[in-house]
Amino acid sequence: TELAVAVLGYIALCVAVGVALGATGSPPDVALAVAAVGVATLGAVGLALAVRVRSLAPLRLRLPGRRWLLVGFAAGAGMRVVTVGVALVWTYLTGDTTNPQQALVDGAMGGGWTLVGLVVFGGLAVPFAEELFFRGVVYSALRRYGPVLATLASAALFGIAHGVSVVLVVAFLLGVVNAVLVERSGSIWPAVLAHATNNMIALVLAYLLG
Repeated sequence: TELAVAVLGYIALCVAVGVALGATGSPPDVALAVAAVGVATLGAVGLALAVRVRSLAPLRLRLPGRRWLLVGFAAGAGMRVVTVGVALVWTYLTGDTTNPQQALVDGAMGGGWTLVGLVVFGGLAVPFAEELFFRGVVYSALRRYGPVLATLASAALFGIAHGVSVVLVVAFLLGVVNAVLVERSGSIWPAVLAHATNNMIALVLAYLLG
């Protein structure tokens, strides 16, 4: 039940955010759009906790040992390298050279307050919100069926949430890595750090190479 509440709440809130941003009649600032996604994701977490879970325990908010934080950082940096490889293979197999996240790249390349907003929201806030949702609520709801199923299913939902493109593949792999981090460490924070590191490296590289 908590999984259904979480997923339906997530979809409803993301649609509501999209409609609200579209109602302005002009393309929204990319940093604002990313922030809105983060708010919607946190809203879905809150909804699942309030309606069904009623406990913070599934979020695994306890701090792990320093070693696990270092592992999380290394995993995030490693996944950024994997992302490049996946993109090259995707382009070779499909001929598709488009970047579904080009708006984020363009925003980072522009620098200024948009880059600051992307770092704060896309590099820090959204990874925290998404890990609470996908590895906290979703993974914990599925964990009763075993860690393997919970890992693959939560990673698949995480990938689908990022759209059907090369990003889906990358997000799925990151989702698997982060679920393993949560399972092994007993804490959400290594996964948050891996996710944030992966996103931050992408933003910094977009700015420096732009």
